[in-house]
Amino acid sequence: PYVRGTAGDLGGPLEGARRLRQGWGDIYAEPYALYISLYPLSYPLTASIVVAPLAGLPPATAGICFTALTTGAAAFCVTRRRLDQASILLSAPAFFAWAGGQWSPLLLVSAVVPAAAALGLCKPQLGLPLFLARPSRIAAASAAAFFAFSWWLQPSWPAQWLRMQLGSHQGFAEHHGALFVPGGFLLLAALLHWRDPGARLLVAMTVLPCRLWFYDQLILGLIPQTPRRRFVWIAASWAAALGWVLLSLFPDWNTSTARQTILVALTYGPALYFVLVAPQ
Repeated sequence: PYVRGTAGDLGGPLEGARRLRQGWGDIYAEPYALYISLYPLSYPLTASIVVAPLAGLPPATAGICFTALTTGAAAFCVTRRRLDQASILLSAPAFFAWAGGQWSPLLLVSAVVPAAAALGLCKPQLGLPLFLARPSRIAAASAAAFFAFSWWLQPSWPAQWLRMQLGSHQGFAEHHGALFVPGGFLLLAALLHWRDPGARLLVAMTVLPCRLWFYDQLILGLIPQTPRRRFVWIAASWAAALGWVLLSLFPDWNTSTARQTILVALTYGPALYFVLVAPQ
C-alpha cells in the first residue's frame, strides 16, 4: 500500500512534524521534498504533533507503525464498550484506511474515550461528527487544550491551514460529501431522530465535506447497535467495494459519480435504516 516508499496519506503530517522540529515558520510551504506526495500538506498542525514520534523513521516504516498502533488502540478501546463492536475493523472502510495510512481507526478511540476527543483535531471533518454524536465537557476541554498547545507551538498555523484548504487544487469534487451525491439528501431523514447519537453522527457525516473513498466512512460502523446489524453493514461495505472493482473494468467510463453513489447507498444507506428503525 505504501507506493514508492511513501507513508500513504500520512506523508504530509510526517513532513510537517519534521519541519516543526526544524523550526519552520510555515510548515505548509511547498515543496515537500522528503516524502513523495501528490498534494501539499492538507492536515492541521495537530496531526503533525501526534505523529512527531514517528517522523525520524523511513516513510514506509512510519506508515506501517502508525497503522498497527492506531488499529490496536481502536480495537482495545472499542471492545471496552462492546466486544463485538470490534468487528467493524473487518469492514471495507477499515481495509481502505489501512492501505492508505488513514486516521479513521485512530478516531474510533475518540468516539469511546471522551478524554481522547483531542484526536479529532487531527481530522476535523471526522472529529466534529464524533463530538456532535456524543458531546461532553471532557471532550470539549480535551480538544480545547490540544488546540491551545498547538497554537502555542505555532500561532500562525490556523490561518496557514485555512488558506491551504481554500486554495487546495484537490477541489470540491473530491470532498463534497454525501449530501451532493444523487439521492444523498434522503439521508437528512435521520433528523427525525436527532436525539439519537447515531442520527447526529449520520447527519454530520452527510453535510460535512469528506472524501468518499471508504476510509472516512469507517466511523459509520459505530451506528449499528446489534451484532446482526453490524454484520449487515460490514457485508454492505464489501458489496460497495466489489461494485468499485466492477466499475474499474470500464476505464473509458466516467465512473466517479457511480462510485460515490454506490458507496453512499451501501454504507450511509444501511446506517440510515438502523437510525430510523429500532432493532427488535
